[in-house]
Amino acid sequence: MVCRERFSQIGRALRTKKSDDRDAINAVSELIAEVGIGKRLGDVGATSAHYGAWAQAAQEDICLRSNPRTASLEQIVGLYAAAQ
Repeated sequence: MVCRERFSQIGRALRTKKSDDRDAINAVSELIAEVGIGKRLGDVGATSAHYGAWAQAAQEDICLRSNPRTASLEQIVGLYAAAQ
């Protein structure tokens, strides 16, 4: 997993006990179930028509620009499509 420490921080924020990255993933999954939203983009009304604008916004975000792993517009759109 690429972001183990970040996921661990999320887990600690969502739970009171010491958490690791897997605890964070489980906590987010539980939260999604409690709130009653789906796990796929399509479950919340997203369509492929949204992907281009989202990918462009992602490329312009400072987080991606400072990330050592780069992603092309097409790769980002592909990630959204895989989450559909």
